[in-house]
Amino acid sequence: MQTRQSNRKIPISIYDHEGVLDYFNAPFPHEPDDPRKLGFNVGKCIIGTYLIELLLQHALDDDNVKYRPSHNLYELYTRLPRPRRDAVEAKYIELLQSHRERTWDVAETVLSFLQYLGKKPLVDFRYYWKARRKDDGLLFSPDIMYDVVYALFIALHDYPESGPPVKRYDTRFDSLEDSFKTSGMLR
Repeated sequence: MQTRQSNRKIPISIYDHEGVLDYFNAPFPHEPDDPRKLGFNVGKCIIGTYLIELLLQHALDDDNVKYRPSHNLYELYTRLPRPRRDAVEAKYIELLQSHRERTWDVAETVLSFLQYLGKKPLVDFRYYWKARRKDDGLLFSPDIMYDVVYALFIALHDYPESGPPVKRYDTRFDSLEDSFKTSGMLR
């Protein structure tokens, strides 16, 4: 297991983040219609956004890119050198087309998804009952983060894949805003 040197006080390997990934991948331990499902999904979204932040800051440290301490995932992502972002986006599309027949339009790219999450996604998820977003609702679906997390692990940190993704879908992107309007969640 190789540890990269950077400006960190403690040398760290990407495998040190695997424990967080294990929590993120944990299956719902109850029946699908159990009332604890929302809380479980909120918890997974908190873990997912935290994991995204860890992976981005780890990559920025490895590349010796300066960044201000922030929980703004979009801002951290845009600090990555362009070739690194391009690699993440390419891996994300591969994974998405392997796993998702359809998803929300906010997840068309890693960049658009992180922009959708806003400036303080950890706070928004932690205090979801207080979250007020003018333009759309807050999405409590950790599944939408799955391909983002793995694209960051694989493209930025050479995380091993079980095999190349197989293109199964031409992923369609449904309007999240329209869905919220239709459901009556937005007025």
